[in-house]
Amino acid sequence: MSRPLIAPPALAAVVLAIACSSSPTAPTAGPTMSAFVQLTERFETAHFVLHHAPGDSVDAERCEAHLQWLSAYLGVALPAKVDYYKFREWEDYWAAVSPGTSLGMAQPGGPAVFTIQPFHAHEVVHLFTGQLGSPNSFFHEGMSNAFQNDPLAGDYEGRDHWSGLTFHDLARQARAAGTLPRLETIIDTDGFRSTPGAARPAGSFVRYLVDTQGVGRMKQTCAAVGWSDSRETVADTLLAIYGESLPELERAWLAFLDAGR
Repeated sequence: MSRPLIAPPALAAVVLAIACSSSPTAPTAGPTMSAFVQLTERFETAHFVLHHAPGDSVDAERCEAHLQWLSAYLGVALPAKVDYYKFREWEDYWAAVSPGTSLGMAQPGGPAVFTIQPFHAHEVVHLFTGQLGSPNSFFHEGMSNAFQNDPLAGDYEGRDHWSGLTFHDLARQARAAGTLPRLETIIDTDGFRSTPGAARPAGSFVRYLVDTQGVGRMKQTCAAVGWSDSRETVADTLLAIYGESLPELERAWLAFLDAGR
C-alpha cells in the first residue's frame, strides 16, 4: 500500500490478501483505510456479514447459493462468516482498498471480500483456495475462474464476468488467434504475473483438470504448490499428483479445447 491506512474494526489484524486484476499481483497487506465508514448498512445471512452504503445492496441470495454449493463441492468449510464489503463505485473501492489496479480483493485469513459487485463469486473462491493451501498465482486465479459460476441460476460453468463466455471458450478464442500462452510460461507466479490475460487459460486448464481428473487431485495440487515455486518445481508436483508431465497434460487440454470448437 502506498500510504498509511486505518483498519476498520473487523480488519484490525492485517492478514495476507489476494488482489485480483487483469495483471494479478502477489498477496499484499490487507485493506486498512477509513473509507469503510460509508458502509453503514450491515446485515447477516447464514454465511455472510454484508456491509454496504445506504441505498446500495448486495445480492445475498446468490452469494449464499454460490458459497453453499462450493463448500459442498470442495468439501471445505470456511472458519467464520465472510465479511463482504460492497462499495458503490470503483473510486470508493480503490480509495479504500487497493489504489488504481485491482478489481476485487479477498482475505482468506479474514475471511473477507472487498468489491463493487453485489455478487462476486471469484473472490469468494479465493477464500476457499486459501483454506486448501497457499498455491501460486496460476492456481489461485485458475481456481477462482474455474468456479466463477452462479448456482442459483443453475449455471455451474466457469464464466467470465465481463463477457459472459466460459473460460474454455476464451481459451479457444486465444488459441485460434495464436495468443494462447504455453502453460510452461505461466505455470509459476513470475511467469503468470508477467503474461497479460494469463488468468483466462489458467481458469480453463484448472477446470479441465477438475472435470477430467477429479476435484480431489486439484485440492492436492493447491496444497502442494507453493506461491514462489519455480516452474520446474510446479511441473514436478503435477507429475507426482497426476502421473503425467506438464506437456502431456497440456496436449490433452488442447485436444479438449479443439474438440469443442
